[in-house]
Amino acid sequence: MIIDENAVNSFLLDFVLVDKSFSLREFASMSSEAAPYLTKLNTSTVGMLLPQIIEEFGEDRAIDVMFTTSHELISAKLPEAKVSGFQMDRNGNFRFAVNLGFEILVEKKGQYKQYEEARAIYVQLVAKGKVVIQEGQRKRDRKMVLMAKAAEMGGAKIFKPDGEEMVVEQMVLTSGINVQLEQMVKYVQPFEIPIYNPPSPRELECLGVKLTDMNLLFRKGFMELSFDYKKVAEPSDPEVCDRFLNMMKKGPESMV
Repeated sequence: MIIDENAVNSFLLDFVLVDKSFSLREFASMSSEAAPYLTKLNTSTVGMLLPQIIEEFGEDRAIDVMFTTSHELISAKLPEAKVSGFQMDRNGNFRFAVNLGFEILVEKKGQYKQYEEARAIYVQLVAKGKVVIQEGQRKRDRKMVLMAKAAEMGGAKIFKPDGEEMVVEQMVLTSGINVQLEQMVKYVQPFEIPIYNPPSPRELECLGVKLTDMNLLFRKGFMELSFDYKKVAEPSDPEVCDRFLNMMKKGPESMV
């Protein structure tokens, strides 16, 4: 089986092509767990990273944040922005890059839920990792290990409503976010998958086989994934097989 980086990028396109912005305040209000934190969505909170907003609008003013992943909306302001995407090299290194656009809106004085634009922010978030094959003393000890290498925010651009670029705010925001991302990466533990006896879908046992001895080869832009198999006398979960086989039988009927 070949897993191409274009397959991942085609999935990302579903988000990149959505030419719409979403409200953080509305999004949070839909969750009972997140709703209590809406009181913290104000100029004082944002002012920790962008203090000039407090100078311009005052403290504790309610804000909303509109965010988007749309390449069309972002490139309208930043023509040089590259499309969000995924890359992989022959050594197992991979890189995710996601472009995000934000609008910070501040509630007008005396006008409930009436907002005015304070800042437009455009950033690129990059996550880097590596997949390696870890050998063991025995063949059955081999593992595939997925490791996080780095996460960073780059290319930040911040504009006032009149189009003025806020260079100092860009530097402060980039520095503050990257310090937090660096700390987060340190807490991400490597994810291990056994190669000799990898997780096998229980539905395969219904067909009398089970996956074993996974092989992984990296190429530039894609990786080759293959499995050996062994026969099983009986499935480990007969109920799963009943549902699976019944679905297989009814599948062609539902298409007629």
